[in-house]
Amino acid sequence: ESQKAHEHASRDALIAERQHKVADRASKRMLEVSQIEEEERLRTLERLRQEDEARSAERKRAHLAAVEAERLRSVRESARRQERRRQHEQHDEEARQKLQALQANLEH
Repeated sequence: ESQKAHEHASRDALIAERQHKVADRASKRMLEVSQIEEEERLRTLERLRQEDEARSAERKRAHLAAVEAERLRSVRESARRQERRRQHEQHDEEARQKLQALQANLEH
């Protein structure tokens, strides 16, 4: 009787120890899975942050390019106006000189 009780207790202890080991392995595996998921989440967040940063930098570059294009357009337009003004002034001066020459010829 005592022998049987001892065998039962020993067997129960062995079963409990195995169950404890299985539970420990399962717990460790759950922790590993949780850590892997957290690492993946952090990598995803970092990738999204970098993508957002790249989009922001691209928007800034595009804005600066548009500002520069507008500045160049304005400079070219100003140069065209100045050239037209110069041509008109030159034309006016040539017309004045011809008129003076005609008046001088008429006076003689």
